[in-house]
Amino acid sequence: IRESMGVELNIDQPILGFARRITSYKRPELLFSDVECLRAIARRTPFQIIFAGKAHPQDLEGKEHITRIHAALRALAPEIKSVYLTNYNM
Repeated sequence: IRESMGVELNIDQPILGFARRITSYKRPELLFSDVECLRAIARRTPFQIIFAGKAHPQDLEGKEHITRIHAALRALAPEIKSVYLTNYNM
C-alpha cells in the first residue's frame, strides 16, 4: 500500500477491510452509517480502513457508492487513516 498508494499504515493498529465488487446488495457503505460512532471508537481504539473494489461498468449505482465511500474516507481522514486501493482485481 505504501508503494502503490503512498499511504503508510501502522502495523500495530487493526485494519477494517472491504474488498469486493462494489454493488448495492453488498452494502458497501454500511461501515459509514454512523460516522460519529466510528470516530468515538477510533479515539478509544485506533484502527485503519482499507477499501478496494470496482463497480461493473454499467452499474451506475455502484459507481455512486464508490464516490460516497471516497467522500466518507476523506471526512474521516483526520481521525482514521484509510485508503481506497485503485485497480483492485482478483
